[in-house]
Amino acid sequence: MPKSRNLTCKTCKPHRSRPHKSLTKEQEDWLRTNAGVKYTGDWWKCAQDGCVTARPFSSEGNSVQFPSAIA
Repeated sequence: MPKSRNLTCKTCKPHRSRPHKSLTKEQEDWLRTNAGVKYTGDWWKCAQDGCVTARPFSSEGNSVQFPSAIA
């Protein structure tokens, strides 16, 4: 799997393509526990400084915001 992808981020303005990076183990665990996500392999976190948004590859509308402690 690639280490980064350009995807849209609905919290970064304007909604252009931004670099997204693969999740850390801690972020994957948080998604499973707190967001009810069973499969985290297709989730990506926005790499923009200060952004805490993650989304699956296939759906921008299904995004979550990580707590800043693990973002």
